[in-house]
Amino acid sequence: MRKFVLLFAFLLLCFLTAPLDAQIAFVQAPTACVSNLGATSLTCTFAEPVAAGDVLIASAMPLLTAGGSAFSATVSDSLNGGWTHGAQCYTAYDAQADFFYKTDTAFGSDTVTLTYSNAAELYLSIAEYSGVNSSTPFDVGPTCSPY
Repeated sequence: MRKFVLLFAFLLLCFLTAPLDAQIAFVQAPTACVSNLGATSLTCTFAEPVAAGDVLIASAMPLLTAGGSAFSATVSDSLNGGWTHGAQCYTAYDAQADFFYKTDTAFGSDTVTLTYSNAAELYLSIAEYSGVNSSTPFDVGPTCSPY
């Protein structure tokens, strides 16, 4: 009987401490960051430390001059290094938007740096999400629209 009670207690403990399916949840996003006209880079800092294993996303946009071509862009951060460039949308209407993400983040304070190949007024928004599958963080591909 004692072995049964110990086995039951062990199984109950395993069940109660087993991870449940994670739910995707928004964690934090600082106010969007804006540069002065003529900048090639812009930094934005999370208000709280990012959690280990979370996913960070960034959307960025340069204010293009009429008749200009698309800029090349990179994003990196002080904690994890380079990010994946998920998509770039560019239209003949002098509009460009870039999307970046970083999976499996390390824990700690984090500053994100956006760098463009040409000088412009830059806009950057960053956010942290928990519960995202880091091996396949997105279930749809990017699409770009000229509007």
